[in-house]
Amino acid sequence: MFDCLNNYLPQKATTNLRHYCFCNRIHVKTGLLAIICMVAAIEFLEMVVFIVDKLPITSPWQIFFEILEAVCFLGLVTAYKTQRSIFMWPFMVSQFLAVMATVLIAIICLLTFVLPRSAYRGMFTNPGIEDEEGNGDVRVRALVSFLFYCLAGILEGWALTITLACHRYFDEVNEARERRMRRNRNFDPRGQGPSSGGHVIAPDSFDNPNYTLPDSDGEEGSGPFQQQRGKPAIV
Repeated sequence: MFDCLNNYLPQKATTNLRHYCFCNRIHVKTGLLAIICMVAAIEFLEMVVFIVDKLPITSPWQIFFEILEAVCFLGLVTAYKTQRSIFMWPFMVSQFLAVMATVLIAIICLLTFVLPRSAYRGMFTNPGIEDEEGNGDVRVRALVSFLFYCLAGILEGWALTITLACHRYFDEVNEARERRMRRNRNFDPRGQGPSSGGHVIAPDSFDNPNYTLPDSDGEEGSGPFQQQRGKPAIV
């Protein structure tokens, strides 16, 4: 069964494993695209619920969180298109805070399941009848809430892990691009190594047209620096 399933899955990566997720089968950029699609679906469903049920905006905090969600979503899309990791920071910060809050609520649910008479009992009972609710009902609600927040924490932690890996991938891509650009700027097309800032180095010597070698047969002739045809010799 697993062999048949492997035929339909991407091959496992053997190099640069830090750039892959889903058991080293999916590239982190593809994972980021999956997160963008999930966030877009959640935002769309939330908008549909607001429109259909005509839910009112009850507090300024709700407006703030809606704006924050829009900023995080646009940041993810921009980061995916431009491969700039800085645009992922709002989403990563919000996901980190969400993971911390989810873990805290899960701990409260577990504590209430173990100690149904704890101070958090009111979170799992109807208002005004906290004392009338049985401990069994409180435990069931606390257990269901614990499982729900554990699942939510796993999903949010997975999204945070993918974005962190994609953040590192984008940084490495940009660093390699900058190194390549610096190397291209310093490359001399004449094959003489790196350019020296456009300065031309003057030759150390030049040929004297009035200079002649002495006769090898010992014949007397004009000296190498004698005046010829009335022109001064070059010294």
